[in-house]
Amino acid sequence: MKTTKHVSGIILSVVFLFAGCAKYDDSDLWNEVNEQAARLAALEQWQQTVNGNISALQELVTALGNNDYVTGVVAFDTPAPGGYRVTFTKSGEATIWNGAKGDKGETGATGHSPAIGVGEHPAGSGVYYWTLDGDFMTDDGLPTGNKMPVRGEKGEQGEQGISGNTPKVIIGDDNYWYYSADGSAVGPAPGLSWISTYVKATGDKGDTGATGPVGPQGDAIFSGTPKDRGDYWEFTLADDGGVISLPKYKAVGISFTQPELFFPGQESRIVYTSTGNTAPTTIRIVGLPAGWKYSVDYENTVISITPPALGNVTDDNASGEATVQVGDDSQVIYSYWLTVTIPADARNEVGGIYYQNGSPTGMVYIVNDGNPGTGRAIGLENGVSKTWYYEGSALNYTLIGGTSSTDGRANMGVIAAYIADKGTKWIYFGAFNWAHTMNGDAAVYSSGAVGLWYLPSVGEWQHFLCAATGHPLETWVFEGSDNPNREYPSFRMTYDDMANFNGLLESVGGMVLSSADPYWSSVEATADTAWYFSFNTGGTYGRNKSNQHNARAIVAF
Repeated sequence: MKTTKHVSGIILSVVFLFAGCAKYDDSDLWNEVNEQAARLAALEQWQQTVNGNISALQELVTALGNNDYVTGVVAFDTPAPGGYRVTFTKSGEATIWNGAKGDKGETGATGHSPAIGVGEHPAGSGVYYWTLDGDFMTDDGLPTGNKMPVRGEKGEQGEQGISGNTPKVIIGDDNYWYYSADGSAVGPAPGLSWISTYVKATGDKGDTGATGPVGPQGDAIFSGTPKDRGDYWEFTLADDGGVISLPKYKAVGISFTQPELFFPGQESRIVYTSTGNTAPTTIRIVGLPAGWKYSVDYENTVISITPPALGNVTDDNASGEATVQVGDDSQVIYSYWLTVTIPADARNEVGGIYYQNGSPTGMVYIVNDGNPGTGRAIGLENGVSKTWYYEGSALNYTLIGGTSSTDGRANMGVIAAYIADKGTKWIYFGAFNWAHTMNGDAAVYSSGAVGLWYLPSVGEWQHFLCAATGHPLETWVFEGSDNPNREYPSFRMTYDDMANFNGLLESVGGMVLSSADPYWSSVEATADTAWYFSFNTGGTYGRNKSNQHNARAIVAF
């Protein structure tokens, strides 16, 4: 630096003048030169640190004005003198430098380090200007000059905003502090664009003092280290310049597996994993097609999505693109695409597939009219050689009570209650168990239940024949157990009827219906007999409960 060179030149001249004097001891003079150079070197390091921290302070104020969030504050030791790196979601990075370790102190006249900070004006406006020793810094160094904004004003739409200013400081060749209000000054001071503070950088030499302390933070800008206050970081400015508080960024995110397909009326549970440092407190799904519903179990990290029931599925709401919005209580932080699709064959039309637990299990034969439970599907599988009830010959003659001729669900409920009361097993009711195993042991049967497979009543078998043969559904009849062995020839399935319906079943992977062997109904006739149904005659017949016949389940949707 020029100042150092100037002082060194004077000392060299003095040494030359007294070179001929053998007794002259110049050690004190050289000590003074070395100490002065060390002080100047320390000040130059301080100068660089301050200018770096001025930029950091501007970054903090910019982040404050941008409603930005702190993503991290990380300490570092190298390069010297170390410090902290502050990162933001939008505003880049700010580096706050530590103060260097103090050199050997000197007493005597003391120099001064200018304190650069920021001040809000007017109070509460959120607009900050640079300050120097507590007073607003101006572009010309005079109280009447223009205050220097820390952060530029936002421009009108379509034009660029006004840039903020980053001042810098320097020690002049005359050992005084200078500053450039907008940071544009170049070269040594004093010089063009440098404004003098009229304050000396170093004082006169005094007596030897104690070693100076280690500076905990960059001098004249920040005081102390950044403070973690839980939800925000706090940065304290030097010389009671106040604090800047910036909220922490809550890294909220989730990961989940996109389901390939969704099935009508059936809940799909999507387990998600939190990927951030904060668990999400708000998860919303927007843009789902009409009739789709969702719920979120935050405790068990599950998103449940339920498509409309089969009776309400149309081409318009069978698929779509939705957005999963994830955030905290105050804002949405991340969004994810979610594709929702119901299989193309799962439609409310004759021949449409009825899915259960993601697998095709039935075929629609009666279309839902828009009211739950008015649609029907028949199971794709055929149960063969099933008894109505058999638990040993002595127990075959038991009146159980399943007598509803029009609702097999009610009869299933009677069988379930009997099993629970007597402590017996479903396997002894072979035809009923065929339907029950399609639901699982948790199934609760009652009249009018929707979404449970059951053994049809004789009336429901006639209802099925109406649909399969093209008869109006209102014409089906069943007189009840007072007309045993009653045949209904007008409802019988002809060879062509059977072939057409079986062809439809086979096209969706179902087993054909048998015309050779009748099918059990769920209706009890006497203590030892129950009704079965024949497709050949369209009639019902009472047979011993231990006889083995076909079983086929249906479901209301």
